[in-house]
Amino acid sequence: MPRHDFIRSVREDATEPDKKIIELVLDYYDRYKKRRWVFERDWYRNILFYIGQQWIIFEEGSRRWRVRNLPHWVPTPVTNRLASTVNVIRSAVAQVTPAFDAVPAQETEQSILTANAADRYLDVIIQESGFRSARRRMASWITLTGNGFLMTEFDTGPDTGSAQIPGERCRECGNVMTAAELPENLSCPKCGSQDLEDAPEASMTVAQGRIRVSAKSPFEVYVDNNVQEMEDQQAVLVIEQRHIDMVKQAYGEKAADLQPDDLTDQSINYLSSLAHMTGSGGGSVGRTGEEEQQVVTLFRLYIKTHKDYPEGAYLVMSGDQTILENTVPYPFRRKFTKRAYFPIVHIRYDDVPGRFWAKTPIDDLISKQRQRNEVESLWQTILMRTANPVWLLPTGVQASPITGDPGLALRYTPIGGQKPERLEGAEAPASVPAMLQQIDQDFEEIANTFAVLKGKNPGSVRAASAIQMLIERGFGRYGSVFDNMEEAYELWAIGALEMWREKAIFPRVQAVAKEAGSWQFMEFLGSDIGEVDIRVEAGSTRPKSQAGRQMLLNQLF
Repeated sequence: MPRHDFIRSVREDATEPDKKIIELVLDYYDRYKKRRWVFERDWYRNILFYIGQQWIIFEEGSRRWRVRNLPHWVPTPVTNRLASTVNVIRSAVAQVTPAFDAVPAQETEQSILTANAADRYLDVIIQESGFRSARRRMASWITLTGNGFLMTEFDTGPDTGSAQIPGERCRECGNVMTAAELPENLSCPKCGSQDLEDAPEASMTVAQGRIRVSAKSPFEVYVDNNVQEMEDQQAVLVIEQRHIDMVKQAYGEKAADLQPDDLTDQSINYLSSLAHMTGSGGGSVGRTGEEEQQVVTLFRLYIKTHKDYPEGAYLVMSGDQTILENTVPYPFRRKFTKRAYFPIVHIRYDDVPGRFWAKTPIDDLISKQRQRNEVESLWQTILMRTANPVWLLPTGVQASPITGDPGLALRYTPIGGQKPERLEGAEAPASVPAMLQQIDQDFEEIANTFAVLKGKNPGSVRAASAIQMLIERGFGRYGSVFDNMEEAYELWAIGALEMWREKAIFPRVQAVAKEAGSWQFMEFLGSDIGEVDIRVEAGSTRPKSQAGRQMLLNQLF
């Protein structure tokens, strides 16, 4: 899509440094937008089918989905087998719970202690960040589109709490300074003395902050489609819309003159319509009326390296081309190795060779669901047209209206002994219900959601342990999915620890169970974390039952 359809030219009143940033953001948008609509079309279609809007067709000219133009008498039934299949697959994906293992990355006491306590640090991060709810929402995006993202941020908003940090006074020269003015070597900037004492009059209020994990949709994340791995991307662009009050509160004085914008492209249109879409067709594409005047489009560009920014940069621009954040060098780096990382993790369903975006079995089920709808429509049409009885009225015979109501009393005037006759309707072909059964079987074959995964008894199998073993073997189809999730959770855990190490300057208190059954309250501080590597235990993401473990142990014994 050309830039002028979404973003106007660079604002003339911008400063020269800002113009350079604006051009950079727009260049990445133009590059990543090419041929992206072919993926967005399928993602949106899958979601529409899931909520029940299935009699739709895509217009190539306007690049939008619309309801199919059909005569009013044509039945449009929807038996949403696709939705039930999605729910089964999503349940399998959502119950993945990774088991994190930590190993020291350096031969230091801090690194070894951190590795021993990494599971507790991760418990604190998981509880504080909302990781579980983000993982659940991410499972929906992975199942329906094949792609999901976890974004990790450190929120310093006023709702996260605040604390007072006392200032320092030099005992040698009497210089008073705030904590922000204190150098890293903890010495007086005037005389260089390290003989300091607390100065309550120079205390400052600092937001306590909290780490936050959110699920991002593929509609919001823009990447180079030719680069298959997220970590190999040169830059990642995230486009999202927020209410103007939220943006002004988050960025303070930088957003004082911020104005709402009406920028829309296909991705924003899709997300906006999904927020108001119902199975009966409620909602419309795009924002209208007062709502349109109160939103701000945010462009968040994460650059690891660039010819103009050799050390990378993190840039945030609004839709009216106001620069809200310009952080140079790139701030997301591991503390000890200085290696850059993205605070966004990509989770795939099934890999497709040669491209970044993954696929999902729902893509293959769309044609089957459409076929099922058309067969049901045909069956209902046959019943309406040929299975209904027909009355024959001889010419000249006068009869009362034939309504078809039960117990109908038909009055007629016989002429020459003739009377109305009733012809029985023809039965529907037996091949139609047989075809529906075959389509339903194809659903289970394609998605691998057989009876045992749906909680049904698989035929003659009665032993609980055998059924549980069948369930675990049924998850074999999701092996590649679980492997992708293991790798993604490893990257997430490493990035979350790095961010928490740098940003969590206030301790968190958590109750830890002792071996004897009592409880101990411990403090966890970000600066206490040493250099560690996080790994997800191989196979830990595959659901296992206690009955299955017991059966396996019995066989081994």
